[in-house]
Amino acid sequence: MYGFELHPTPPVFQLFCCLVKNSYQAESYRWLEPYTLHPASWLSVKPPRDLRNACQPVHTYLSLGCAGMPVGDTADYVKIRDDWLWSRSQSLATVRQDSEEKQLMIRLGTFNVNGKLPSQDLSTWLVGGLPSPSAHNNERKRSIPPFGELSPPSPSGKSAPSSGKETEQQTPKQPTPSTTTLEADMLVVAFQELDLSTEALFYSVGPAREDAWTAAILAALGEKAEQYEKLVSKQLVGILLIVLVKRDLRDCFSEVRESSVAVGIMVSANKGAVAVRLNYQPKPTSSVQSPIPVTLTFVNSHLAAFHDQVERRNADFYDISRRLEFGPYTEYVWNPRSEDIGVGPPTLDMYASDVLFWLVNLNYRLNLPDTDVRHLLCLEPISQGIPALLQFDQLRSSIRRGTAFADFGEYPIAFLPTYRFNATMQTDALGYDTKRTPAWTDRILYKSSPFVPVSQRSYNGHPSITMSDHKPVSAEFLVGIPCIDSMVLDMAANDLYKSIASFDPEDPSSIPLLKLDKASLEFGKVFYSTPASQNLSIRNVGKVPATFRFFPRDLSSPIHPRWLKIEPMTGFLLPEEEKTLQLTIFVSHAAAAPLNLRIQKLSTLLIIHTLLGQDLFLSLDGEYEPSCFGTSLSALARLPGPIRELRRAEDLLPEAQAHGSPREFMRLIGWLMSHDQPRCARSAATNTATQGCERELIVRQSLDTGTELPPCPAPTPPQTVDPNYARTVATVLLEFFRSLPESIVPFSLHQRCAEVTSRDAAFEVCVFDSTVTTVATFHLCCSRCYRSFPRRLSM
Repeated sequence: MYGFELHPTPPVFQLFCCLVKNSYQAESYRWLEPYTLHPASWLSVKPPRDLRNACQPVHTYLSLGCAGMPVGDTADYVKIRDDWLWSRSQSLATVRQDSEEKQLMIRLGTFNVNGKLPSQDLSTWLVGGLPSPSAHNNERKRSIPPFGELSPPSPSGKSAPSSGKETEQQTPKQPTPSTTTLEADMLVVAFQELDLSTEALFYSVGPAREDAWTAAILAALGEKAEQYEKLVSKQLVGILLIVLVKRDLRDCFSEVRESSVAVGIMVSANKGAVAVRLNYQPKPTSSVQSPIPVTLTFVNSHLAAFHDQVERRNADFYDISRRLEFGPYTEYVWNPRSEDIGVGPPTLDMYASDVLFWLVNLNYRLNLPDTDVRHLLCLEPISQGIPALLQFDQLRSSIRRGTAFADFGEYPIAFLPTYRFNATMQTDALGYDTKRTPAWTDRILYKSSPFVPVSQRSYNGHPSITMSDHKPVSAEFLVGIPCIDSMVLDMAANDLYKSIASFDPEDPSSIPLLKLDKASLEFGKVFYSTPASQNLSIRNVGKVPATFRFFPRDLSSPIHPRWLKIEPMTGFLLPEEEKTLQLTIFVSHAAAAPLNLRIQKLSTLLIIHTLLGQDLFLSLDGEYEPSCFGTSLSALARLPGPIRELRRAEDLLPEAQAHGSPREFMRLIGWLMSHDQPRCARSAATNTATQGCERELIVRQSLDTGTELPPCPAPTPPQTVDPNYARTVATVLLEFFRSLPESIVPFSLHQRCAEVTSRDAAFEVCVFDSTVTTVATFHLCCSRCYRSFPRRLSM
């Protein structure tokens, strides 16, 4: 979990080594052992590696280079070596200790309260589980009486008298015991828009609202509240983060730090983030006397609002990532280099963690018209509309493009959008405000180190809590805590360090030397969407450590074709050590088009660059069997025969002689239309995953070779279609749609089709558009297809 860099041995350490060298007294005192290790191996007192690098393969942050132009070999050597030392030390320490991993259960919640004070039971959100029927019947009895309006304090710091009449009871009632037992070791709750008053933007209004929501949290915990205590909280105007932990684990938490940063126009703190950073150290055991701690960071942020402010939200993310710091680290050992003397230790940022949780009101919206969003939300079952909507989610789009929250994970969303609700305004059938498009503005994301496994148990919205225009969101995580003794870890790192310390990458007399066991790989026949793998061994035959990476032919070329995967892409080998590389060819729909039309061949030359040494070359060849999947409709319509018989792209028919529609397309539709049996026995659908894949492969092969589709086996009772086989054909057709590199209806016609009010009108748009060839036929085929195969998929 802890990274490090190798620096020259400090003079003080050199003097100490001279004093204790060959001294029997040094071996007699256990407390001297850590000081006999080289400072570079003190992993247990080094800060965690930056998650932005720890979550990425090493080759993604190496210097740019290509064949004949190695740039930054020495710096790249250090990066690969440090990654090797870090990961190998962790593995060795785990093996030597044979320790069991502990689990830390964390429940997270985020809620934009829209300036409201607590007035409802929060147990379903904070504890989990569903209330009993009796609890639903007594919802009004269980509601927390609303808090009186809180007036801002005067500038002197004393609270001003409230302008409104206060309620008789200012603390929440205990909820009825109708929820599941709380299992969380930590409860982390994030609030946004806690205070919307103008005064709150200019001076502190005191802890009144924080106290009110803290009381509501404890009330929601019921009898379990006694097991928890508030560890820390941090507030920035309306952004509040509260961390509660179990009392019996309180001593396991240390180095608790807080931070905040405001973003937005004039940095008025109406938007920004607060964060808490802490260390969790498992309790010592007989075998692990000093467990290494795990660093957890929790960030609560509120980003720019409104649908069209995507770029502003992305900018807020980077601004928070850059400016949110926790001060200089004092709990870690810092080995200053000569140029760092007098500078002081660096500061800790939010990514210097083992696990980072981001609880947010991100304000990312949906890039769809309001009417389309509401239509999809009303589909039954709900699971049918949510995946379609999430394809247009601005946050997921930003993550895919890498413009914000790159490499953050999010559990699959299965709940309705959490924004916007308003009981006092005009709403639709689901309760959403008709003036604002529904969206998933409230999210919980995470990023974790490879050596700290994180599994998410739940991700839910809570529509029963109606006090705000947002709905709260909760998530439960199990964080694996490696129980590794700090001394065992440091000794493992020291053993590894000693094996490589003598090598100086700047010494020209020490040249690394690697050797491959093969100069070429032959994969034979390769089929669409079917992986083919081979292994390759690389061995260090020199006398010094050797490091390798893959190079492209030139700076404008990729390292390898997109249909090839290499694992690993980098490596560090000690003398006489051997590593196995796995090369996998997988032709997906994204890479299939040029291979299907014989424009490209399944052949490449890989360059394995030995850092500070000579390059190695590997030839890779395969015989790809073309497929109709991943091929455009216009190209399929110009095939003179089955695609397997195509020998070169020049053999395609002229556009004037193109078929009305692709043969493969019509064969699938024709089969479904001719076997349209509404009363097929649905109970007979017992297709296993293995059987389904085998049947799909047979159907795909028939389409590619031009052979007849396999006959449908007769089920019981007779004169009905085997639902398993019908499902297979329909699935293949759906896969065919997904593999198309282009839209069935050209993009130029999307807007015109969206403006019409019926399918027939959209059909007319395509038929009478003179710039599009064969589109009308394709559209007609699709219409017939969509009427036929959904019934097969639902069987």
